[in-house]
Amino acid sequence: MISVRTLSKRHGDRQILQDVSADVAKGETIAIVGPSGGGKSTLLRCLNYLETFDGGSVEIAGFNLRPGMAGKDARTLRAMRARVGMVFQQFNLFPHLSAIDNITLAPRMVKREAKDAAETRALELLEKVGLRDRSGAFPHELSGGQQQRVAIARALAQQPEVMLFDEPTSALDPEMRDDVMEVMKDLAKGGMTMLVVTHEMQFAHDIATRVWVIDKGTIAEDGPPSQVVDNPKTDVAREFFGRIRK
Repeated sequence: MISVRTLSKRHGDRQILQDVSADVAKGETIAIVGPSGGGKSTLLRCLNYLETFDGGSVEIAGFNLRPGMAGKDARTLRAMRARVGMVFQQFNLFPHLSAIDNITLAPRMVKREAKDAAETRALELLEKVGLRDRSGAFPHELSGGQQQRVAIARALAQQPEVMLFDEPTSALDPEMRDDVMEVMKDLAKGGMTMLVVTHEMQFAHDIATRVWVIDKGTIAEDGPPSQVVDNPKTDVAREFFGRIRK
C-alpha cells in the first residue's frame, strides 16, 4: 500500500528527513510519535506531496512520487490526493458552506458526481461520524470536535485508500477529543489504512498496529505498541515515553 525509500528533505542547511525507508501494508494503522521538531508532520505531508522532498521516492495508493513533481505533474498529484485523504490539526472547513456542502464539494467538482448521489453519500458519512442531524449546520455553529468529524467525513467522501491525520485532536478539549478518537477507532476497525501523527498515547497503545518514533529526521524505532510503547529499545523512545507519562 505504501513504500517509502530513502526519503530525504532539507530546509536550507537543515536536514529535516534523512534516508527514511518504511513499508505500510493495507489495513495497518501507524501512530507516528516523537519529540517536537523531529520531522513527524513533514514526513506525513511528503506522503501526499503537500511537502516536496529532495531525494528518495514514495509509492502510495498506486502512485509513485519523486522529487521535482511540483508544478509538472499536477494531474497525477490531484488523482493521488483523491485516493489519499488528509485531516489536519486545524479543521480547514469552508466557513460559508454547510457541513453537507463541505463534504459534497470535492466529489461534485473533482469527480463530477451528481448532486443527489453526492448528498446521499455525505449523509451516510455524517451518520458514520455521528452528525447526520447537523448536516445543514455551518462551521461556526459546530464545536471543534464536530468540525473535526465533518473534516474526516469530507476526506472520506473521496473514498480514499489511505487516510493521513496530522495531530487531529491536539486543538480539542478532552470530551471532543474522545469523540474524534472514537471515529478514528471505527475507521481502523473497518480496515482503513491510516497514518496518524499524534501525542495521544491511548491511540498509539490501544488502536495503532505499529508505532514509529521519529527523531532527527529518521525512524528511531518501529514496532507493535507492546514493544515500542511498553518496552522501547532505543534511548530516544525511552526518553520520549518517559516524559509523556510524567
